[in-house]
Amino acid sequence: MKKYFIHTFALIILMSFCLKTLSIKAQQLNYKTREVGNTWYGMAGAHMQNHVNDIEVAGDGTVKCKSVWDEGGHPCANYKDGKFVSKATCDANSKQENDSKGRSWTIEKYYGRFLNGPDNHGGKDATGTWKINAVPVGSSAPYVKCANGWTINDAVDPSAIGINLKTGELLVADNGHDQFIRVYDINGTAPILKGTFGVKGGVYAGSSPGVMDDPKKFCGITGVGGDNNGYIYVVCDGYPGSEGEGGGACIRAFNPDGTLRWSFESSAFVQSASIEPSTDGIHIQGPFHKWTIDYSKPTGSDETTSTININPFKYPDDPRLVHATNICFAVRWINGKKYIWTTDMYNNMVFTFRMDGEIAVPCAAFTTAWGWNDDEYIYNYWKYKQGRPAIPNGSRTRYLWADRNGDGLATSNEFETFNVGQFLDGGMEVDQFGNLLLGYSNKVYKFPANGFDSFGNPKYSVASLTMVVDLGTAVKSLAYLPDQDMMVVGVNNFATANIYQHFFNGPRSLLRSISLPSAQNNNCNGAGICQVTADKDYIYSTFKCQNGHYTGKEGEVDVHRISDGSFVGYITPGPEVQSRSGWIDVNMPTHVFARANGERNICVEEDWVGRVLVYQ
Repeated sequence: MKKYFIHTFALIILMSFCLKTLSIKAQQLNYKTREVGNTWYGMAGAHMQNHVNDIEVAGDGTVKCKSVWDEGGHPCANYKDGKFVSKATCDANSKQENDSKGRSWTIEKYYGRFLNGPDNHGGKDATGTWKINAVPVGSSAPYVKCANGWTINDAVDPSAIGINLKTGELLVADNGHDQFIRVYDINGTAPILKGTFGVKGGVYAGSSPGVMDDPKKFCGITGVGGDNNGYIYVVCDGYPGSEGEGGGACIRAFNPDGTLRWSFESSAFVQSASIEPSTDGIHIQGPFHKWTIDYSKPTGSDETTSTININPFKYPDDPRLVHATNICFAVRWINGKKYIWTTDMYNNMVFTFRMDGEIAVPCAAFTTAWGWNDDEYIYNYWKYKQGRPAIPNGSRTRYLWADRNGDGLATSNEFETFNVGQFLDGGMEVDQFGNLLLGYSNKVYKFPANGFDSFGNPKYSVASLTMVVDLGTAVKSLAYLPDQDMMVVGVNNFATANIYQHFFNGPRSLLRSISLPSAQNNNCNGAGICQVTADKDYIYSTFKCQNGHYTGKEGEVDVHRISDGSFVGYITPGPEVQSRSGWIDVNMPTHVFARANGERNICVEEDWVGRVLVYQ
């Protein structure tokens, strides 16, 4: 992420591979590389940028996009005909436009609800406040104004304006519940509403909110315009948008009749994803999106973004709106219901969601660390919410919020406080019952789910937090295998993977220790393996940057057998993605799934381009 790594990118790669080696010396495994999250399938440079705050549309159909940050190096760029063209000057402005008569149109009292998510954990937008509460009304309401004195007040939350250069019409994007574009004739004595463009309600419309089954279902519009041919361009940044680590930028180009011409997308900036177990690897679940892979198609034409799971209009207390959320580290089906667990890059928070269709409903949030500056997550998380308990400065007390009435909203009587130390580096896991497992120092702790209430919420509580075991060595990662009651623990700064059998149903014992390979060189100050995870047969260890033990490359994944600890082989990005990865930029980048046919799918975060690599 930009706070530390300029030459990295968020890429989820899904690899499904056969566990046989191509040569005894190299021991590179046999696999195919796929990806989700970015339309571009090569190295950084021609990718879709992470976010878009503003755009300008030229007569020839070139779309200039502006943002504050892009991990791959072009926060301001030109796009045309579904491709990156060049870097651009950072002067695009979606809040001001000139019409064919030279009149200036502006958005006055701009609000942009939910479009000012956390900018690199900054805890605020440019004005120092979160835009989470309802859009102001009356004299404080945002509106569109022409320099000649005309005003347009139809949009609840105007977020972008543009001109159709062929027709001269004014296009006004509404970031309120409508999530569409109003089209005005401005050639007469006053603006006249001619119609709308897009599905009313956007991605939340219809009987399946969150399903991205129509390109005219928009979400968080940050740019709109039309070229000399009358082609319409709509740019969305999703929620939380405008530099928030979520949402995801997308340019969509439409014919005048509303049919899609092309789209270019980035939906996985610093995102680590898990595999949906009920679909045999077809669906990849991220913190905000779900992607679908068609394994019968070649890389580049195999992936679609299926859903977005955040609905801030219905759940404005969703913690992802104000806190970076980068990792979906668990997807579980319990009592016939789907749940997901997420955290940020460094395991500072844990958020639990129950799925209502495709929308993730907040049901619990844990402060598991206290941030880079001790008080960062005490004061910035849900900063706008007054119901959170007061935390004394410097106390390092943290809190648990658990939804007790099923509304997904945070109220003061739903918070508890606790302090048992910093879980930051100790790993996180969720078992088959929804119990949250956390590593700290030498210990493994458990927040039991305590069953589920009538709304489907786990009944987490501070009172039931227990210390499961002191393993006598520093815990760095956890991977629990419920069918075997086996826990794989990365220890000794990832020099070793310890395999414990009968972990919960005793007598617990150390089955074996596996020595893991070290970094090939001193790049990244010698930082080597950043995570150890496992499935029922194999252990997977992932290298952070350009120092993989066997290749010296970023993102090398080494595979060992659980049964005897032997080395099986290694994986790195294949030629399908130009054999490159950026640095791995989260604490839990790798998630594995064994398909019914025996293949493994391995998702690995990679944030230089903004995608997830999937090895098959």
